Amino acid sequence: MDFEIAARRLEKDQQSALARARASRNARTTSAKAKREAAAARAKAEKRLEVKKLAEGRNGRVVDRIVRSMNVVERKLGVVSVGDVNITTTDAHVESKPATAMDTTTMIFKQNPLASGWQLSATSIHGEGDKIALPPSILESLTSGSTSGLDPWGSSGSGRPLAFRIGLLNPAYGGFPSSDKMVALVEKVREDVIASESAALDEQQQTTQNDADEMGASDDEEETSQLHREAYLDELSHRYLSYTHGTVVEFTQEDGCVGLPEPIAQVLLNPNAYSLVGAAKDRRKVDISTTRTVDPAASVASAAIDTGVDKD
Repeated sequence: MDFEIAARRLEKDQQSALARARASRNARTTSAKAKREAAAARAKAEKRLEVKKLAEGRNGRVVDRIVRSMNVVERKLGVVSVGDVNITTTDAHVESKPATAMDTTTMIFKQNPLASGWQLSATSIHGEGDKIALPPSILESLTSGSTSGLDPWGSSGSGRPLAFRIGLLNPAYGGFPSSDKMVALVEKVREDVIASESAALDEQQQTTQNDADEMGASDDEEETSQLHREAYLDELSHRYLSYTHGTVVEFTQEDGCVGLPEPIAQVLLNPNAYSLVGAAKDRRKVDISTTRTVDPAASVASAAIDTGVDKD
């Protein structure tokens, strides 16, 4: 009797020990699997972070090269950014220029690298030429602060007055870059950046190629400069419905306004061979409101003639 009880107790203890061993083994297996999964997830996260950092660094280098190339183009053209002036307006876009001279792709540019200007509402002024009128606050901004080197009248330095870019902003402009040539330039720069990352030329190869590189540097720089200039002008043709240039006659307009003589207004509203025009398909979609005004100077002259006739 005692033997049977002892045998059953032993069997029960063995079953319990076997169950505990199985449970322990399962726990170890589960733990090892969880660790492997966690390690794999960690590796994937690190890989994603590495890829993201690589892409951000690459995009940063692309943006830096494009910004520097656009700065060079604008410096050669004599374009000066005056966009830091705080004037709240809406219709016409004006940028100063000395007279001497795809979704992913777009998203990498936090701001447009092209020179910025003022957005002003157009008013009609008397004049037969290309001279515009601006607010006194702009004169103050041109002669002080970051743009203090600009002389609207050209009385100092070169002796030439500033020419201003006057344009109608394109409401369909999707941000920088939008033109085909600028998008192509950005993609070319991206390819160059990627190539520079993967290329590993040793010192001997660099030394061997130095002479040939120096001989062709001038031609390459000229070709690159022309490519950048064409892309810049192509981007402007998308940024504006139309634009032209003019000098300033006086600073008498109210803040937020730019006075345009009839020739300037005609060039902007009815582009011809002398105006710089953006995408025609965008222009046809935009209904530009216009108001015909009477030239005050012409009205006074007409009244004087009429009065003289009456006296005779």
